[in-house]
Amino acid sequence: RLADWVALTLLPNAVKAVGMLVGAMVLAYPKAAPKVIDKAIKRLPVTSGGFSALGETEVLWHLHILGAACRFGGEGLPARRAELDARIKAALDDKRKVVRRAGAKLCRRILAGLTAPYCSDLTGD
Repeated sequence: RLADWVALTLLPNAVKAVGMLVGAMVLAYPKAAPKVIDKAIKRLPVTSGGFSALGETEVLWHLHILGAACRFGGEGLPARRAELDARIKAALDDKRKVVRRAGAKLCRRILAGLTAPYCSDLTGD
């Protein structure tokens, strides 16, 4: 239900709070990550100049939710590589500085989501 709500709701004043909620949900229940990631990907259509079809607030909302889900996405990320790569490139190609910054943050969170499970395995936990 949360994945549906996050995909259909836009609360510009609660981006961080909802991002933390999504991150906590995905960390506690990793099987929910692919659903949230897929919903956010569907809401971010890629165009040649970035996300010009969407408003800045909507793009930032969905990029933040996507990043929060990807941070703890783990196994769901490699299967969605092409879609995630297209969203990162579109964000970095966008003419708005805040969208480019959010695209760089999304890239960092995807890398963290891909590498974090292996770091904890090396520590002996």
